[in-house]
Amino acid sequence: MTRTDYLLDGRVKITQNAEGYRAGLDAVMLAAACPAQAGEINGLAEAGDRVLDLGCGAGASGLCLAARVENLHITGIEIQSEQADLARGNFLQNNLTAEIICADLKTHPFQNDIFDHVILNPPYHDDTQHDAPQNAQRAASFMMDDLTAWINTARRVVKTHGSVTIIHRADALAGIIKNLDGFGAIEIIPLWPRENVPAERVIIRARKGRKTPLTLRPGILLHTTDGCETEIARSILRNGMKIP
Repeated sequence: MTRTDYLLDGRVKITQNAEGYRAGLDAVMLAAACPAQAGEINGLAEAGDRVLDLGCGAGASGLCLAARVENLHITGIEIQSEQADLARGNFLQNNLTAEIICADLKTHPFQNDIFDHVILNPPYHDDTQHDAPQNAQRAASFMMDDLTAWINTARRVVKTHGSVTIIHRADALAGIIKNLDGFGAIEIIPLWPRENVPAERVIIRARKGRKTPLTLRPGILLHTTDGCETEIARSILRNGMKIP
């Protein structure tokens, strides 16, 4: 069974599974943090950047990115055929275009150095803290996969000076940075649930082939003490503001 949800205050309509993992805050934040842009030459819109969404699921991040930045060439790869079908349908129903590949991102023969940007929101539940769902497809969406393999694929397919953007658990940060060989200009953006509460999620951006030192950004506060969205969170999640 599926259900219809809306992201970016209704600008993006997404059909996704009624049970199990459903895209939400993480997908929107990931899209907002990707520095992709449309090309423009002599005032005329040209083909924009090429973006790969690794493990795209039902396509939420790519949809939010395409809704914010025109003329992008978006490719999504998803191992679950049901999710890949949903992603194709979601781009169609939003009058957006993308190439959705149903394949294993670790073995698919992408051309090297072909994408300007890669985004990834890997499954992040640890089997030491969570029981895996009995359904194999749900388990694939929930349980942590080999993060090294995901980053290796991103490294191989992104162009020199192109970007990789990741959203993940804060406690996975050390392992992610350890795997970012060949990347520089690393930026860490904590997502704070509320004031004086440790970050549960972090966004990591990096550029292939750069040597610029790591930067720890101020981060984004998501909720006020009474549980309401902060102004900056609302601007990103509702209005489609880019994370600088």
